[in-house]
Amino acid sequence: MTLADVLDLPILRAATLVAPARPLPGSSLLQDRPVAGVSVIEVPVDGFVRANDLVLSTGMTVGHDPTLLTRFLTDVAHAGAAALALAIGPYTPQMPRAIIALARQLDLPLITLPWETRFSEIVESVLRHLVYETAQIQERRDFVWALSSPAMTADRILVALQRDPEALALLDRYIEPLRRVTRMPLLRTLEVFFDQDCNASETARQLSISRQSLLYRLQKIETVLGVDLHNAEHRFAMLLSLRLRRLQPS
Repeated sequence: MTLADVLDLPILRAATLVAPARPLPGSSLLQDRPVAGVSVIEVPVDGFVRANDLVLSTGMTVGHDPTLLTRFLTDVAHAGAAALALAIGPYTPQMPRAIIALARQLDLPLITLPWETRFSEIVESVLRHLVYETAQIQERRDFVWALSSPAMTADRILVALQRDPEALALLDRYIEPLRRVTRMPLLRTLEVFFDQDCNASETARQLSISRQSLLYRLQKIETVLGVDLHNAEHRFAMLLSLRLRRLQPS
């Protein structure tokens, strides 16, 4: 998660970035720097702020004193914080130009917040984003591990993809239309057809129907889905959809 992501959160729509940081190498965004957590703190900073933390503060005991505010901002910057967000209100009634200049000098993004902004909601929003991001990274790692494992199977790879939006779109494209047909079991027919390696005679035997009835159902599947069962790419997409469907929670 970057500071740009943080500033895009709905809870921070009223926030103002008054002192942008210098862009990171290869970055075009002034505020594009990593955010790994959130600290809510006043003074002293000591070891309570971690590197890449977004620091939230009201400036209590320092906001009215430029010297103390300077020391506080310097301590936050030296701790390696991603940014400092100060609530403008009773404790810090305004952001002095000298403090903004110092933040630029220290390369510390400085943000002002409306006094009514709840710190707890900022913390919740940032942590929710970080948890989701961590889960996505773990899924990608699981996928790479599955690819590199000697015991790799198709289903193990698909497990890592089963919540991917594009993978789920396959279910909407190839599974749901068949599920909605109630006059005949088209979805079951397609499953058995692929289970029998597209052997029409064996599929008909497994379904206890005539070959002619099976061919009618297959033609119906092609019509409903707008596919050609003789097309290798179409067959692959349908087979992948069926495998994903089996891995979905019931």
